[in-house]
Amino acid sequence: MANNITLPPNPQDKIHTDADAIKAASTNYGHIVTQNPAAVLFPSSVEDIKTLLGFSFNSSIPYTVAAKGQGHSIYGQAMATNGEVVEMMSLSKNGSNRIVISGYKGSGFYADVGGEQLWIDVLNATLQKGLTPVSWIICI
Repeated sequence: MANNITLPPNPQDKIHTDADAIKAASTNYGHIVTQNPAAVLFPSSVEDIKTLLGFSFNSSIPYTVAAKGQGHSIYGQAMATNGEVVEMMSLSKNGSNRIVISGYKGSGFYADVGGEQLWIDVLNATLQKGLTPVSWIICI
């Protein structure tokens, strides 16, 4: 039990409750918002995330779970006060590199992208197909 939440079994030490993990997950870009999670999950697969979400959902007191990539959000979107933060970048340590660009006739194209990917990698994958993400065009 950490901060009054019941955590799922910890396969291969993927759930961290130590001060360093909590501190790293408690703030985001610009350090505008600070919120302490009870724990941080460092998943090596999507199955680890599914297990965590199922455990929270079926818990007598469900808790917040937030996905955190590079921590570039500025208003706490990647935080989970007294919940659990999922460090999505840890998926890349397992060789995950999922960027699939597909399309259907008349429906346009889409990118199926893993949570561990950076926007620059998505841009490069779409450029190889002669495309760019709509969100990238808006930013220019």
